[in-house]
Amino acid sequence: MGAGTPATAELLLRCADPELAARAALELLVAPPEPFRSQWATGPLEAAMRRNPENATRHVPDTFWPEAIAAHRRGELPGAVLANLAAQPRCPDELSLAACHLDPEAAARVGRRSPAHARAALGDPLCEPLRDRPSEWIDEADNWYVDAVADGTLTMRDFVETAQPPLRMLGALDAFAALLPEELDEARRLIAAHMANTLGDSVDAWVIAGRIAPDFPGALPELPTTATAAAT
Repeated sequence: MGAGTPATAELLLRCADPELAARAALELLVAPPEPFRSQWATGPLEAAMRRNPENATRHVPDTFWPEAIAAHRRGELPGAVLANLAAQPRCPDELSLAACHLDPEAAARVGRRSPAHARAALGDPLCEPLRDRPSEWIDEADNWYVDAVADGTLTMRDFVETAQPPLRMLGALDAFAALLPEELDEARRLIAAHMANTLGDSVDAWVIAGRIAPDFPGALPELPTTATAAAT
């Protein structure tokens, strides 16, 4: 009897000879037939994750990831499942980047993984500055961008010019003070240059910039550009 055939599974279930049954079981484990392989491997995992996204936080075999990517491309993985899968160290970029675009919390947790992940994470509004939040609410992902700058995954220019909204970006700079004072100085120079170069000598533009800054939703470079346009 060849290994990995349906007859092997049938023999395993019906055979009264313990030695022969053991040999059939070994054959089935070493080379399971395709219907059993797909059923035992990824199918139940995906179904379990769809039923309860928390199951996506558990370890999965490497053979699971191609099937997960295929399911994602078919639109069959819920956002909560993607977010939990993204936190796994071996999660493929296609899935983790998709999670970044769908879930701000997932984006913050994987923002240090690569420059692409960092840029995707900065597409979401930053968390409130930590000084304004009770200590029990502080999560290690809140300051992910500090570590990303420290390890070179993110440049200070990228942070200043991409993080949003501007007011939260300014508040977040406090997190750099103790660990990365030189990068903090660079951030201040970049901010000053953006404002001065765009607003110039227009008093009206400066006034408008100050007026709209508290509720401005975009990134820093858009703020003086918007104020200048409104002043003309």
